[in-house]
Amino acid sequence: MRNTKTTPNAAVALATYAKAALAVELPSVDEDSGASLVDDTAFFLLSDSGTDLGKALFWAKRHSVKALHAFAPSSCAGDYARKASYFAALPFTVTIWAFNATDVSVAQSCAIVPPPTLPQAMWDLALPHASDEVSVIQSYDRLILDYKGLEIGRVITHEGELHLDVGVGQADRELQLMLNPKRPIAESVAAVVEAVAKVRNSDVVASHPLARINRQGWLRSHLAANPQRIGMTDPVILSTMSPRDTVLTDLPAAMTMTSLDGQPHMVVCSVGASLDVVANAADYRHWHAPKSKLLIVSPKKDSYFIASWLTDALPGCHTIGVDTPWHD
Repeated sequence: MRNTKTTPNAAVALATYAKAALAVELPSVDEDSGASLVDDTAFFLLSDSGTDLGKALFWAKRHSVKALHAFAPSSCAGDYARKASYFAALPFTVTIWAFNATDVSVAQSCAIVPPPTLPQAMWDLALPHASDEVSVIQSYDRLILDYKGLEIGRVITHEGELHLDVGVGQADRELQLMLNPKRPIAESVAAVVEAVAKVRNSDVVASHPLARINRQGWLRSHLAANPQRIGMTDPVILSTMSPRDTVLTDLPAAMTMTSLDGQPHMVVCSVGASLDVVANAADYRHWHAPKSKLLIVSPKKDSYFIASWLTDALPGCHTIGVDTPWHD
């Protein structure tokens, strides 16, 4: 398990930034959270991962503070500030501070950097292999073939030419090319789908590793194919807002939908425990459909991970727990 305790240097850094920004002397820093408390004010050190805002908000809420001051590296402080700005109805104020080697200042919210526009030639190469089971999806800077949330192919550039490589992960794609260099792509796609379908379906216990990867994407795929299960229609799957390093990387799975009464919705699927799911969902809405309602969907057993006090602080946000297309 990853060690989440605060290092001595981090504790010193938080104390230094608090003193420089607010002339406050911190009595101590909690080792597990990287936070400190002075009267009814919380101080928190955010990492450059961009994924600590939820942790900071939960810590502040647990300690019933009136104000939270969170310090982030200047490279990502603007992103933290933007996400924090969505929660105007929290029971405490939130101020994000940006620090660098010489300065600490209040961070300004920065704009979302949208995924790049992919060349039409990439779409032309991939779209002929779409089917009722296989979708062509942009995953930030990549174009992939998706089967129930699992990447089974990717358009790549090799020596200046576009190729559609088929397989689950880089090693499998390379192995497929080595073993079947002349096999038509359509046959390769069918073979991978046949193999993956044996473990990524609702008829078997989801214990195989391929049944546990990117389950939020699997849930999104299931709801896109069955939108009536959540009272929606017209699903449009969205790209991720950041690159996926490997098929093992967990990222939010979002799509736009329309409710049966005609209301536009941003729908974000979440599986498991994530303290940042609400902030990430709000970011998707802000990026793509700021005037729409926001619906966070999770498996019924995971719905208690989504804090109502956070969703209540977002206008037009609600949650729902659903049955999953897998069983454990």
